[in-house]
Amino acid sequence: MKDYYAILGVDRGASQEDIQKAFRKLAHQHHPDKQGGDAGRFKEINEAYQVLGNEQRRSQYDHGGFAGGAGQGEAGFDFSNFSVNFGDGSFDDFVDAVRTAFTGQSFHGDHVAIDLMISFDESILGTEKEVTIPYRKKSPETVRIAASPGVYDGAELVIRGKGEPAPDGRHQPGDLRVRFRVQEHPHLRRVNRDIVCTLDLTVSEALLGIEKEAPWISGKTFSVTIPERTRHGDTYVATNVALPESNLLDRVVVLCNVVQPKKMSKKVQSLLEDLRDEGW
Repeated sequence: MKDYYAILGVDRGASQEDIQKAFRKLAHQHHPDKQGGDAGRFKEINEAYQVLGNEQRRSQYDHGGFAGGAGQGEAGFDFSNFSVNFGDGSFDDFVDAVRTAFTGQSFHGDHVAIDLMISFDESILGTEKEVTIPYRKKSPETVRIAASPGVYDGAELVIRGKGEPAPDGRHQPGDLRVRFRVQEHPHLRRVNRDIVCTLDLTVSEALLGIEKEAPWISGKTFSVTIPERTRHGDTYVATNVALPESNLLDRVVVLCNVVQPKKMSKKVQSLLEDLRDEGW
């Protein structure tokens, strides 16, 4: 007979609370979905808890009257009374993983994953969209999906219970997992928590300095003062642009793009030659 106390790392006189704490810690550590997890160890830990976590089974085990391993025959675990909570929102997935480990069958419905395309402007301001989900095991359903201000390309939103129905019709449906895809903008791009605006400058504007309108979302512009002798690739933080309240956005940065002229008149060429002779 296996030493379930040793498997959970507790004394034989441990309280039920201590047994539950030990189980929760070990199960979280060895969960197969975690990096470094061990499916065999995970199953063994759950087997031990099925016995020691139930006072009647524990008493039988302590007195040598427990026959067979946990999960066999009438010793099977009743998951409807399973009360461990990791507190990280993954409890339903964890319980389903335990069921699957012992029965080879998932009780939850399948998850549904979709990509949702939004414009760059919508990613900054936030948006709500109605999307019709084409389920395999039930009729299509229209779901309203909210993108928070500042959402970035590749960000994921999980909507619990909006996936496929459970196989038996009684357990929890799967989740709807939405991955946001943000369209490119001709002048703006996202760099970590910054919005970078590329501002084209002529050579003279860069050398002499200028106050110029920079492109912004929704077809708007904002004014930026470019100091003299600005170089290609210089950046300036725009302090007069209001970003929506979001913990995903910090600031707007202007990136200077000094554009070389495609053609030069004889007058300009002569002026440049004079500047060259003066050491410019």
